[in-house]
Amino acid sequence: MKTMIKVSIILAILITAGGMTVEAQRGYGHGPGRGYGPGHGHGYGPDSCHLQLMVNDLADELGLSDEQEAKILQLHYDHMAEMKSFRTEYNNDCVGEREARIASRNKLDENTKKVLTAEQAVKYDEIMADRRGPHKGPHHNWK
Repeated sequence: MKTMIKVSIILAILITAGGMTVEAQRGYGHGPGRGYGPGHGHGYGPDSCHLQLMVNDLADELGLSDEQEAKILQLHYDHMAEMKSFRTEYNNDCVGEREARIASRNKLDENTKKVLTAEQAVKYDEIMADRRGPHKGPHHNWK
């Protein structure tokens, strides 16, 4: 009888510990303000569904027309394709890839602002500054 109680306690501890381990792993990088798509800012870009969600959110925040939203969505699709090409183009050149990604993002911002009105462009800059947070500037550890 005492052996059965000990076994039950040990099993309960193992199950609890296993559950905690799984909980600790699940949801890494998820949560408000962590981005869109698999990985949420941890090295994986958004897929086409998440791009649509991103642009929909942007359209709501900026009050975009349907035509503006369609143009910006296409800009984001083009940007996503370009970013994916960097994985093979800059094989083992982290600094070069990072610089290319920053240049590509800046080009996306410029092209997006061309579609927006002056008021929307100002608000767009505010939104992007908030979304990109402390990582928006040059990274001092990369050179």
